Amino acid sequence: MTPATKTENYIRQFEQLYRGGSWQDESFETKLRGVNEETAFIRPLPGVHSIAEIIWHSLYWRTVLIKRMEGNYGYRDETVEKYNFLPVEALQQKGWNYLWLEWKKSQEQIIAFLREKTDPDLIETSPGKVSLEYMAEGIVQHDIYHLGQIGLIKKIMSLKQ
Repeated sequence: MTPATKTENYIRQFEQLYRGGSWQDESFETKLRGVNEETAFIRPLPGVHSIAEIIWHSLYWRTVLIKRMEGNYGYRDETVEKYNFLPVEALQQKGWNYLWLEWKKSQEQIIAFLREKTDPDLIETSPGKVSLEYMAEGIVQHDIYHLGQIGLIKKIMSLKQ
């Protein structure tokens, strides 16, 4: 059996985060089942983000990765203050279906991009910039963290019913 390349490992991790199959048997697809327009925007406790806010925030950082993959090194610095977190009201205007669809599109874009890359492409850096590998690994870790947060939000909401 040929060992997987780093690129293949990142593809596997992104796919498992989305669809499942990892050792912890959690995924965005299963965790967000049952979340709808009504429940997505509820803040379960004061100071705790809603599921929609978490999805937007994760989508923003996935977009930072996608822009970097496209060669746009300034996107993060130009947009982080404005787009990292949006108010619930702004997200409600976009709607839950839009947010979840955009998150799924980011998944497809990241996987498609990684499928075109080799390991040397991932470690290549420009002066003063981080590698794509560093960013991909960071996004995987970031998504795992927020997947856990979504689980806690749903648990809190179920206890309040």
